Amino acid sequence: MVHSPELVPTLAPTIVLVDRNMSSRAMRRAILGAMEGEPRGLVVDLRALRVMSDTRLAVLVSVNARQRARRNTLTLVCGDNSVTQQALARTGLTRAFTTVSGLTMLPPG
Repeated sequence: MVHSPELVPTLAPTIVLVDRNMSSRAMRRAILGAMEGEPRGLVVDLRALRVMSDTRLAVLVSVNARQRARRNTLTLVCGDNSVTQQALARTGLTRAFTTVSGLTMLPPG
């Protein structure tokens, strides 16, 4: 039996809150843990961060690649002109990620 895309239930995205005291390693573990199980969209809330290190950026790039390989989305929640937005702009990665400024602004699906 073939299902048309509109009949396949869409799972709600998994949301990961990144605490400002969370190390890059802990952030990576939390995000990868959230990706386990049924494939679904992923939302990473980075609004609490005060520093966006190169290591944290590398985690996000890796997670983005994994999500794309699984045909799923990654959305970053970060405030306008936040450290995350500045780091993405500085490294030329702005277009590589979907970003929103709040959880109420998440794209559908």
